[in-house]
Formats: sequence, structure tokens, C-alpha cells
Amino acid sequence: MLYNLIIIMLLPMIKQLYKAIDSKVSDLFLNNFTVYGAGNMPGETKAEQTRAKLNDWFNKKISYLEINVLAIDNLNVRLYRNGFNSENNELKVILNSGVVFYSRARLPNKKHSTQKKICDLSEGIKLESKVKSELGAIAAQQAIHQNGRNIHARKPIPTLGEYLPEYQNLIYLSNPKTAESKTQLIENHFSNLLSLPINEISKNHLLKWLSSHTVKLTSKQLSSGMSPYDLAESTIKGAMSTLRAAIRAASEDPRHPFVFDEELLCKPLKVQVNNTEDKYYTDNELTEIYQELAARDKEKLKGKTVGSVYADYFTPLALLCFHTGLRPSYALQIMKSDINFADKKLRIRATVGKIKKDQYIEITPEIEAILKEWLKHSCHQTTATKWLFPSPRSKGAHITSYKKTKASFIKRLSFGHLDFRIIRHTFATRHTKQTNNIRKTQIALGHKSSQTTERYSHVIQDDHCNDMDDYSASLNHIMPAKAQGCSLHT
Repeated sequence: MLYNLIIIMLLPMIKQLYKAIDSKVSDLFLNNFTVYGAGNMPGETKAEQTRAKLNDWFNKKISYLEINVLAIDNLNVRLYRNGFNSENNELKVILNSGVVFYSRARLPNKKHSTQKKICDLSEGIKLESKVKSELGAIAAQQAIHQNGRNIHARKPIPTLGEYLPEYQNLIYLSNPKTAESKTQLIENHFSNLLSLPINEISKNHLLKWLSSHTVKLTSKQLSSGMSPYDLAESTIKGAMSTLRAAIRAASEDPRHPFVFDEELLCKPLKVQVNNTEDKYYTDNELTEIYQELAARDKEKLKGKTVGSVYADYFTPLALLCFHTGLRPSYALQIMKSDINFADKKLRIRATVGKIKKDQYIEITPEIEAILKEWLKHSCHQTTATKWLFPSPRSKGAHITSYKKTKASFIKRLSFGHLDFRIIRHTFATRHTKQTNNIRKTQIALGHKSSQTTERYSHVIQDDHCNDMDDYSASLNHIMPAKAQGCSLHT
């Protein structure tokens, strides 16, 4: 629908309005679309001003048009001129980034309208659902706010299962990547509570669930630090925290308000996650990973010429994460324009997620070698792409998933695992040991709080022990612990 709206309806109108004044087309255009910036000049009709704006865009006097789609609430479309070809007055899309969809709405408790990029044409078949999810989340928030003012619009308190779709829409705007996974997490772990009214979920329900995942351990097992749960502590804590957040959000909904039960936060339900120990790859494991990556590339390159020693994206992605500590989701979103070899800087763009503002990583000689070797690959020579890791299947998009490739590679390793979280921990541990400065590691990892980075401080403490040994040895020359074969304290 949206693609047809742009290609079949909007572009032909723009072309006709540029070529000649046509009142019928002008009326049709103005009944369906509004061009921002048109309609403010005195002495001209709105149709004349709109046509003048379209004419400026067609002749490249302005870089983009911003158009409001009247038939779809809160939807804007930006048409970037460099994404179109106009030879022989024919208007055709040549870049997916030439057509970008935005939401524009005034959300509850906000003074001004906010605009947010949703996606461009590179999303392909996912475009419809992505735009629909974004606009649905906005509509849900606006409806909650509007209905909350009207006491007659109040509804009975829903069951947990009935509320989850509303909750997904509610949190979609803050983080669209995790909205669906959070509701699925609740469904998977608390399926027996889905039919229960959400305000009736109590401490006892969570204690019973926690008990179902508790295993009996001997005193020896407990003293050795074994987990008393059959799931990871982080999984248990995450599931209960996600459920509590949904219940609290439901209690604050003006359509069906209720008092949040603070007993859901009681001490017996607090699960401690051991973050003091960091997992990292040993030197032998690092050597094996590197050798197997090279062997994999060599096997895949037999009989092929791609211009690089890397067969595909996986080796440069893994090596880049080892050398920078980047999470793979951010590494995959690096654009070629983010790489500045002259200034030795690599920009990591802020996206929806943990990174709230752009960060910069120093390009070391090793990182530079990885990037330059990967940029020799034929995938960068044959496609006009802006991404460092372009998708081989979707033109104009970047790779978003590496799980299948990783699962296949893990089978090659004797120790049977390759986890990008452990790669990040490996970077942090070695970086802390090398710099002997936890603050520098905090900056390198992009941690907001130094407490998050404290798990790596034991490396500095180990070095401190070595320093003490060196200090004592040097002092022994001046104040020997033994004098003339006798103990100092004899």
C-alpha cells in the first residue's frame, strides 16, 4: 500500500504538476497530501505555492520535499532529490534512501510535535509492518491519553494476556527492537498467568514461579557457588522485572487504573546476579578462534575471487569486535562514511538502544588493516552501498543477523562456543590489564556508570600484587628481611 502510494500516486502527480499547471491534478494532490513550507506566502493560492515548491525540488533547488499523507494519521514522507532520476522528465526512484517514512505526532505530556524516522524503501516487504507498528504505537498512546480524560471511556481491568498487545504498543516508541521480545518473554515464562486479571497477580504467584525454577543443592554445592536455579539468574531476574514493568504500566493506564502492589518488589523476589566474575577467552582459545576463522575463509574461497582474504562478513565482524569491544549490532550499522582513516577515528552512531549519542573509536593499525582488507571485497565493488557490512540479499540494507553463520562456525571449535558477549568481556579484561586504568575501559566500552565496569577491576588488583612483589624486592636491597643469616625479627 505505502509503496504504491508513493510510486503510483504521488510521483506521477509531482511530475504532472512540474510539467504544466493542471487544476484537476492540483486538487487531487491537495486532497491527499500537504507539502511542508507551502501555503505561507501571501498573494498566492495554496495550489500555486505547492506547485512552486515541487518545481524547486524537481530542479534541485532544494534537497528534499517533506509531504504529509492526509489519509494516514501521523505519517510523513521525505523525498530526497538525489535518490531520483529525472532524465527526459521521467521521475524514477534510483536509491532506496530517496524515499524515507517518518512519524510526526504530538505525544501525551509533550509540548511540541516530535518527528522520528521509521524506515526507507530498503525494508522491502517489512516496510508495511514497520510503519504500521510505529503508527499503531502512537495511536495507542494518544487514545490512552484521550480516553483517560473521559470517565465514560474507562474499561474493565484486562487480563494479562489481553493487556500485552497494548503494552507492546506502549513501549514500542521507546525501543521498537525490544517491544515484541519483552511481551514474548512474559508469554513464555508466565503462560499460567495470562488468563488472570492483571491487578490480581500477586507476590505469591511470583514466589510460586520462582520456586518452580529452584533446585535443591547440598551445602557443599552452595559453598562452591553453584546457582540454586535451573535458569540463569539474569534470565530469572529479567523475566520478573519485565512482568512487573508491564503490571506497573497497566496500573497507570487512566482507562483502568489500580494500585500497584508494592509486595511484588519484596526481598524474597530479589534475585542477585553475579556480575563480579567476567568470562573471557584465554590466549589458547583466541589462537584457535583466529586459526579457524582463517581456515573457514580459505575453504569458502576455493575457486572464487572476491579481492579479499575474507570470504564474507563474518571474519571481519568478529575481528572488529575483538579489537574494539563493540556489540555486533552496532558494528553491523557502521557506514563507510563513519570511517575516517586520515584522523584515525571510527564513528559509532547513536541508535535506539544503549548508545544515546555518537561515540568515536580510535582506529589502530590493526583495526585499519581489518577495515581496508574487508573494503577490498567484491561486495563493496559491485554494489553502491553505504554500509560497511552490506546485505547480500536486500539492496541498500545492511546485515542484521549473524546467528546461523555463528552456529555453523562454533562446530569448528574444540571448546564449543563463540559468544559475542564473551568477545566484549575479553576486550574489556585485556584492555584493563594493558592500560591499568578502569576509567579508560569504561570510556572504551561506553558504560554510563563506572560500577558496570568494576567487574574488571580484579585485573588491576592482580597487577597491584605484582607491583608489591617488585616493590618488596627493591626495598630488600636497603632493608633486607634477613641480616647476616638471621631473621630480622629474631
